[in-house]
Amino acid sequence: MQNYVNVLFNSDQIYVVKENAFLDIIKNVFANLKGIKLSSKPFLVFETDHSNLTICLDIKIKTTLKNNLYNIWKNLIKQIQVGIQNLIGVKPKNIQLIFSGFY
Repeated sequence: MQNYVNVLFNSDQIYVVKENAFLDIIKNVFANLKGIKLSSKPFLVFETDHSNLTICLDIKIKTTLKNNLYNIWKNLIKQIQVGIQNLIGVKPKNIQLIFSGFY
């Protein structure tokens, strides 16, 4: 089976969220943000017990926004956390941003 996270639902049910669902959330977040883009495909690392994941994002930011990097990163992380939390009930274990420069 592909990479996934198990989510407890009620006391006797588990549902599975596959890697593609997480990639869709990340894609939608970037589609809604101006001045920031992915430099490469997101890299997801799943916990061995399938309880959570770490997200690694290689990003570039528009040159005209270079004086506002902190707020851009903060907003990006917040939106991804909210999207993941809405899906699996918890924030991702970690979100790593790799800044690749400006475009």
